[in-house]
Amino acid sequence: MATDYPGWLTTGDHCEWSGISCSSDKHITSVTLQNLNLTGPYPTNLNNLSAMTGLITDGNSLTGVISNDICGMTGIHIEGDASNCPNAVGTEGCCFTVVA
Repeated sequence: MATDYPGWLTTGDHCEWSGISCSSDKHITSVTLQNLNLTGPYPTNLNNLSAMTGLITDGNSLTGVISNDICGMTGIHIEGDASNCPNAVGTEGCCFTVVA
């Protein structure tokens, strides 16, 4: 995963990082990783973001499948393109939207 996304991995407020949206109590609610040319496997620990309801991954080359732990998160909506949504479209919790 990219480590040079503007503002990431700094000691500043994570809610001000590019591509991150937060609730009023600073829990991450959405992660947008759109068009970052990321490569490698899907991170397996995104399910630790218990308030996350949105994940956008299109425009990357992520491999493997989105874990069941992430797919099963309450209220999650995952969006990506065909190469970044390896789970079956319409599977509960996974890749509700596939961008052409």
